[in-house]
Amino acid sequence: MSTDGVRKHLRAGLDEIVERERKQLHDFYDKHDADIAGRIEKMSPLIESLHSLKNEIGKVDGIDISPAPHGHMATVYVNSSTQQQAYSISTDIGNTCFKVEERRSYNFGDCDVIEKTHRFESPDLALNLIVDAIGKHIAQHQVLAERKK
Repeated sequence: MSTDGVRKHLRAGLDEIVERERKQLHDFYDKHDADIAGRIEKMSPLIESLHSLKNEIGKVDGIDISPAPHGHMATVYVNSSTQQQAYSISTDIGNTCFKVEERRSYNFGDCDVIEKTHRFESPDLALNLIVDAIGKHIAQHQVLAERKK
């Protein structure tokens, strides 16, 4: 086979591989984009509620409610002098339920980090977990302030 024949054969093989890979990548990214769009849509009521909660409580020491700019997830931090809590809120891989990954650690002794994953069918149930943690934190803050007097 001549040099030109080899080059044409290699070029044809390479073009075929590149085209097949491009199609597979487009299919992969199209599916990924659709999954993200579905996640944003499913998370929308929960993200809206977290924005409302953030506005309702105002600035409270130790509380940080951080929805992602694109709306596909949110993180809530509830920190005090004795413990740190983090809640990462999103949907599961198939966007079938809400997933809240809770992480809790303590600032004293040899306490282990506690990690727990919660799964909820509705945004209200996921929000209840967050509201409960924030409500307890606010109550603790208020009681400690009252006891200082």
